Amino acid sequence: MIPWTPIERRWRDALLHAIVPASGRGLPALADLDLRPFWARFDEVAPPHLQLGLRAAAVVLGGLLPRLLAGRPLASLPEADQERLLLQLASLPGGAQLVDLAKVVAGLAYFSVDAVEDIARSRS
Repeated sequence: MIPWTPIERRWRDALLHAIVPASGRGLPALADLDLRPFWARFDEVAPPHLQLGLRAAAVVLGGLLPRLLAGRPLASLPEADQERLLLQLASLPGGAQLVDLAKVVAGLAYFSVDAVEDIARSRS
């Protein structure tokens, strides 16, 4: 697969960070985690259709549509506005599928970090 460009990485990260913000319940936000090991592994083992789908979600939901609807990319919006915009984007044709795909990858990324998994396990 073609490596992520810097702008695609910013859009991808903004999208996933908007999906997993700080919970306020002792769990970190996705933005607070070092996901470099996850992305290295994802690039190695994720099927091409998942990689392509995530790239499409990042470009469409993280960059292009927020610019059209809010005048700036997702990363530039306050957290509350990001959440509202994601709900709006999910209501567009094809938007729900892209948001769902991003949610799956965000969950995989989040629980790839041992500290997050340890906190979650200690609560169950």
